[in-house]
Amino acid sequence: MRWCLLLLPSFALAQPTPGDREADIFGSPPEVAAPASAPPPVGREADIFGAPESKPLEIKEDSTPTAAEGPVTIEGDPLTIGGRLWLRSDFSVFEDTDAADQPVRMPNLLDVFLDARPVEGVRAYASGRLAYDPTVREAAEDDVAALLSGSENGATLDELWLRFDLENTVFFTLGAQHIRWGTGRIWNPTDVLNQARRDPLAPTDLRTGAPLMRAEVPIEVLGGALQVVGRFDGADHLGAIGGATRLQAVFGSAEVSVMAAARDEAPTVLGLDFSAGLGPLDVYAEAAVSHGSAHRWTGTLSFTPLAIPTREGRDGAWIPQVVAGVEWPIAYGDDDVLYLGAEYFFNDSGYSDADIYPWLLLQEDFSPFYLGRHYAGAYALLAAPGTWNDTNFVLTGLMNLSDHTAAARLNISHAVRRRLFVEPYVAGFLGDRGGEFRFAVDLTVPEALLPTGTPAGAGRIVVPPPVVQAGLWLRVPF
Repeated sequence: MRWCLLLLPSFALAQPTPGDREADIFGSPPEVAAPASAPPPVGREADIFGAPESKPLEIKEDSTPTAAEGPVTIEGDPLTIGGRLWLRSDFSVFEDTDAADQPVRMPNLLDVFLDARPVEGVRAYASGRLAYDPTVREAAEDDVAALLSGSENGATLDELWLRFDLENTVFFTLGAQHIRWGTGRIWNPTDVLNQARRDPLAPTDLRTGAPLMRAEVPIEVLGGALQVVGRFDGADHLGAIGGATRLQAVFGSAEVSVMAAARDEAPTVLGLDFSAGLGPLDVYAEAAVSHGSAHRWTGTLSFTPLAIPTREGRDGAWIPQVVAGVEWPIAYGDDDVLYLGAEYFFNDSGYSDADIYPWLLLQEDFSPFYLGRHYAGAYALLAAPGTWNDTNFVLTGLMNLSDHTAAARLNISHAVRRRLFVEPYVAGFLGDRGGEFRFAVDLTVPEALLPTGTPAGAGRIVVPPPVVQAGLWLRVPF
């Protein structure tokens, strides 16, 4: 949790989305056509780990290995084995912190998958993840730094699904799977099926799959498909199972989708997304309104004098979230394109005052990238420029217009011998102290509120704001 407190602007380093991974290698039904100006996903990551439903802001890998150099196929058995290894090192600089006390992390990851096709029309897929960070130390009850430490070591399930179809008419995917709804490049209010929000600053989406039962019916007359989904995360009885549906349609160069999602003790969400080519530009929008099980905190957390924020219900309100963006692909050579994009996000569930943030963190209501009411973002994507065919650059900038803080991150990916990807990055954080991207805490708990025997000075909680973060990722797909 310490990393959540100390490095909230990077938020677990896991992002822009791979979307629905079945689109290419997993044999999904015909997808809705994207606008003609939207570039298709390229490279081995798109083939093995998924082509998105909408183009993400993601480093491309035009120089990745061919299929012949890819995962191992066991001869005589329709089984493919492969994976990815990340060796990652992250370093951060905080204000008012000695050089020796600046935090470092090594959140290494190993993904391994099994992909089986026992008979035509049936596919089974399993993917597991092993996380190992040697910087993690065991927390003691009186060791605040350790209790707020960074990564967690251990194994988790990424994906586990079975896919089949009925007479090429209805396509089923059952189990933990990757899915993303919406057209937003940075913010996705209609992406309600995932249990966590994606991090738009990081180059890869490392969220694990959601437990779903999904049926998809292509609708030729609309040029799209109807998806019906059952949601099973945390459902230990029938009444806790949720449902969602999404209908996609194509009208000329425009793609439109409508969605709805509901479950017991969770907000009902209605959504709409749109994307189209407008001359040289790609324009897109996404909107969601939620109703029920919502609340807002008012007030400020203080110990001198003692003040606790109050909870106000918003169950009767429809809460809107709206995203609008534009992307401009600029061709400057025979095979070279620079992508420039900008996006605005209105979030009626967010807050205008950063003073409430420490309380939100304590109440587990702290939602990175969805804290403020108004956001703006911009990005530039330069894939394999000129003769640099093995190098890609992505520059992303985000600003919380409500609390006047901002973050910018440059991600670079360079392929070495087409097998090893060297991925350095650097990020900077600007703005008012205590805001989302400059999160900080300085509270003193009165001695009368502390347990008997607490050492002197232990009642002060100090988290300094971040200034710079940098890291180096080494990635090997196999």
